[in-house]
Amino acid sequence: MPFGRYELLINYEKCGDFVTLAECWQILDEAYSKLPDTYGDSLHWEIHDPFHGAAFCKFDMEGGIWEACCEDSKTFALYLDLVGWDKMTT
Repeated sequence: MPFGRYELLINYEKCGDFVTLAECWQILDEAYSKLPDTYGDSLHWEIHDPFHGAAFCKFDMEGGIWEACCEDSKTFALYLDLVGWDKMTT
């Protein structure tokens, strides 16, 4: 497969295509660590999964919520399974 399964956008800019959600988590975790206020500031991010029925997730998430709900790649994947994935309708 020439491209990764997951397409990640942060603040509406494409960050790349990644094979695993763990790779997406690493990029997001680094982006959150660079915020001036790591708990109060937020990022808009999206993950698209075109290989699974055009599933996607979109969040405007503050750093404090990120820290609480997505502390590592496994809890990140669980969080997405619980509240994040939607199907595109168009």
